[in-house]
Amino acid sequence: MRILSVILRVGAAMALIAGMAACNYRTLKDESNENPQGAGPTAQGKLQKSPGFAEIESRILGPHCLSCHNSASSQGGLNLDDIDLVQARIGVIYERVVVQGNMPPGGGLPADLRTQLKSWIDAGAPEVGGAEVTAVTRPYTFNKLAESFLQAKCLICHSGERPEGEMDLTTREQFVVNLKKIFSAIFVEKTMPLAPLPNLSQSEKMILLEWISLGSPE
Repeated sequence: MRILSVILRVGAAMALIAGMAACNYRTLKDESNENPQGAGPTAQGKLQKSPGFAEIESRILGPHCLSCHNSASSQGGLNLDDIDLVQARIGVIYERVVVQGNMPPGGGLPADLRTQLKSWIDAGAPEVGGAEVTAVTRPYTFNKLAESFLQAKCLICHSGERPEGEMDLTTREQFVVNLKKIFSAIFVEKTMPLAPLPNLSQSEKMILLEWISLGSPE
């Protein structure tokens, strides 16, 4: 996998965490290809099943994209012949097809196919489908993440008058101040959330990592 280019908006320590987040994001995408089983439903986040690359190729890329974006023509410098090539340009594909809706030419994809493509990208563009993914719409913000899964799995303990570990994470500012500890507890030591709270699912971890890698936007 190619490493994500990360635009950092924070200091040196945060830059290190953001770089590690981007690397971990790629690792989790690889793991989701090998193990498509989800981690069970979240307390609040809405779950949906992720499609796999074969389904995306047969329903979307083949009929709507490959006539122009193949190894022979590569219009716009874009070749979508295999999953590695698609994943390498996933940001461009997301922006043009899902956000702007101007590809393919002539009105873009039908709404149902655009939704399916978005679901696949949100799950990390896996080769194998079937994983349960938490539906959080881009652009990711702290409030969206809190409402979807942080409240139920993190803030339930790290809030109030006596937060766990004296770490109050109820605001974006407090979360960012403690980001080094949070990153270590979730992705390095893998000690959080504490039982009996459920662990973050694969898709939730990828969403959190992408949010961190983008500078933890408000």
